[in-house]
Amino acid sequence: MHRCRRTFTAAAAAATSLSASSSTSADGRPLVADAEAMERSGAAAMHSLYRRLLKAGEEGRMMQHCLTVNSLSDSLTYGLRLLRLHRELTTVDATAQQTPWWRERYRTLSIPIIQTLDALEAAQARKRELRKEMEKDIVQGR
Repeated sequence: MHRCRRTFTAAAAAATSLSASSSTSADGRPLVADAEAMERSGAAAMHSLYRRLLKAGEEGRMMQHCLTVNSLSDSLTYGLRLLRLHRELTTVDATAQQTPWWRERYRTLSIPIIQTLDALEAAQARKRELRKEMEKDIVQGR
């Protein structure tokens, strides 16, 4: 996975670098073959990223708009960030699916138990207050 990311990053950097388009040979002619090869590898990398993002659930129209509005390096940065966030979301979803069923059931059952205990504590506090009032009335009645 990391090796693929390094290869993709290197290809994307080669596609976006200025030196790839302005390199010349010793006699002053541009090196068209190297520039074309770099452009092809950059295009392949962009196509791969585009496919992976579509597979992850991104909208194609939104990504095409991002490519036309932003520079290529910004688009690559955004695409890689989106891919990383999609990967993290799938990890979180997988973790949530592995949570035992009884934990959620226990969580929902614990709410009425907690409410019952709170009600019992409130009833005991009212009982103590009423007892104090009765004692006070008895003392005043004497």
